[in-house]
Amino acid sequence: MRHVSCPICGGVQGVVSPVASYAQCAFCRTQFLVPPVPLSAHPVHPPSPHSPAVPSAQPEERRPTPAATFVPRGLMLEFTVFGLFAAIFVAGLIVVLLIAGKWKVGGSAATPRVEEVVVVRNDTAEAEPRWSNASRITLQLDGVKTRIDHVEYREVFARDDQRRVVTTKNSYLTIWVHVENQRAEPAEYRSWYGNRFPQARRSPEAKLVDSRGVVYPQKKFDDVREVKGHITQATLAMRETIRDTMVFEVPEGVSRSDVSGFRLELPGAAFGGDGVLRFEIGLGLVEGW
Repeated sequence: MRHVSCPICGGVQGVVSPVASYAQCAFCRTQFLVPPVPLSAHPVHPPSPHSPAVPSAQPEERRPTPAATFVPRGLMLEFTVFGLFAAIFVAGLIVVLLIAGKWKVGGSAATPRVEEVVVVRNDTAEAEPRWSNASRITLQLDGVKTRIDHVEYREVFARDDQRRVVTTKNSYLTIWVHVENQRAEPAEYRSWYGNRFPQARRSPEAKLVDSRGVVYPQKKFDDVREVKGHITQATLAMRETIRDTMVFEVPEGVSRSDVSGFRLELPGAAFGGDGVLRFEIGLGLVEGW
């Protein structure tokens, strides 16, 4: 048996055959050609005294065998380590995307929200109110765009007078709105939550009604300093945006299984507009209902 080295990884293994043949490396599983054993490597037996004399043959001129090209063990180790780190990086990126909600396992990626802007006209006495789908439509009134970001039914987070984070025991409907000023001049915004607008011709305050016509009153918390996400007022420069919240209480006796959706009216007077924003909110937009 003789020992040969793999031209790829340098691994040493034994080969029995003295003639040229192919062998498979036991380490990297690569097949390579094993050259034959040189004549000088074979054992030479002395001639018998009874055998006829054989003239000695002239030694055949042998050409040097070109050295095999192989990758050193150290370089192979670097390739392996690099591939391992690349696999870990890709796996980590996939986990981050899954956590962020960009990909869904076993399904297609979430469809991004396509903004459809509808300009609100002032109502007339005989006009039938128009309701806009809150899941895809942004309403623009007097140069200010408003949309419903999302709605959630769960406990409300707030801060007390010592600025400690507190939560309610009961669940409430919290509506997150997104307001953007498109005017060249600043827009003065007063929150719909907790305010009335007597100058508005219709809907002097934010009004939420379910599919059965039940009115949901705004929920005030007198024992807290601030409600999470709520801002009292703000001055919006051109292209500036804010997010605000409104909290509504579910009336007693309402069965959530009987409700198929909501309608929300917001007076444009909150930013100096003359008109009403009307959104129709499907249950698909309400988390936790």
